[in-house]
Amino acid sequence: MQKDKFNFNDLFIFEIANNHQGSVDHGKKIIDEMSKIVHDFGLKAAIKFQFRHHETFVHPDRVNDKKNKLVKRFLSTKLSEKQFDVLIKHAKKAGLMIMASTWDEKSVDMAIRLNIDIIKIASCSAKDWPLLLKVSSIKKPVIISTSGLDINDID
Repeated sequence: MQKDKFNFNDLFIFEIANNHQGSVDHGKKIIDEMSKIVHDFGLKAAIKFQFRHHETFVHPDRVNDKKNKLVKRFLSTKLSEKQFDVLIKHAKKAGLMIMASTWDEKSVDMAIRLNIDIIKIASCSAKDWPLLLKVSSIKKPVIISTSGLDINDID
């Protein structure tokens, strides 16, 4: 058995996603509140960010699509790598592990640079072989969501 194998037992995951509203200050407030819960109840917890390389994740023909609520939300809450770094350092100082959903290979590269503790793959990306190969190469604990998959894909 691997000596440094990550133990997922009793891990609580706090999703920050786009709830930071594109604001580092608001993100820090969320982290502070989550940290209070972790410390008050003695939890093992990670805060989960969502990493997307917007320049390639959103098709150029759809960037100005006002009808697509997802594109609008993704672009309106976009943070730079430096801004994520500020939030990650704040969360680590608050005693939280860092987890990130990586939606593309460039986001995996950013997760490596920012020293993320745990990688998450969304169910819609669970069959994205280039992404899965990239994630498997970095030797980090991984959670793959299966909620959007059929049983044959999970098997």
